[in-house]
Amino acid sequence: MARTPSFAQDGSVHWHAVDLLKPRDAADLIHTIRPTHLVHAAWIATPGVYLQSPENLAWVQASIGLATAFGETGGTKFLGVGTCAEYAPSDKILAEDSAALAPASIYGSAKLAAAHALTAAAGIHGFQFAWARLFVPYGTGDSPKRLIPSVIAALHRGEAIPTTHGNQVRDFITSVDAADQITRLLWSPASGSFNIGSGQGTPVRAVLDRIGAHFQRMDLLQYGARSPAPGEPMLLVADMEKTASALGGITAISIAEGVDQAIAEFEASLVDG
Repeated sequence: MARTPSFAQDGSVHWHAVDLLKPRDAADLIHTIRPTHLVHAAWIATPGVYLQSPENLAWVQASIGLATAFGETGGTKFLGVGTCAEYAPSDKILAEDSAALAPASIYGSAKLAAAHALTAAAGIHGFQFAWARLFVPYGTGDSPKRLIPSVIAALHRGEAIPTTHGNQVRDFITSVDAADQITRLLWSPASGSFNIGSGQGTPVRAVLDRIGAHFQRMDLLQYGARSPAPGEPMLLVADMEKTASALGGITAISIAEGVDQAIAEFEASLVDG
């Protein structure tokens, strides 16, 4: 269910239109369709806005209402999509059950609060609950304002990219690989918190350099022109041992292959358009 259908409008998916920020509407729909399994991935994610937006608090309330309706109708497994922003800044790989949780943003704090509230709801209503801490997704379906698609589009237009030093190390994962891990986690018997990532750290600079090399416009990448955001962690990489154990292994394509796919999709969209 979503506000508006965005794909698979060929009858293979039955869409239900609902605004989850209207609790009564969302609860009524859950009571009507009575799902046995539910993935809750809705949240504010507007680039440049979501990290400190007060709307995050509304999503905590919406999540609690959704889980309550799910429990009242006898749901079996509820999976919520969290974020790596729940973790405290660290110079180590982040493991679910040992890394400190101390968000540096309203977004991370709200997601962590939702995880605690949904854990309590699962205890009250007796359904299974899993929390998927998503790292840095990109690829098909990505907002054009996010890092990789925005740089691809800008370099294609010949525009300069003022950026930070680019030495931040991130765990990038394609949307397809993230969806595969989340889907398998939903249908597994696993409960608790699980990282969703590749387990591989890549400097942001390496990603930008690959895009720049493709368009032969390395000169447009202005490293050091901007300062990193206050409190921005240098290392943000998932320990994937727990998730791999729960799922019987994981697969994730390399960042090089993923970036090349993103460029190919962008160039194909120009032809189609």
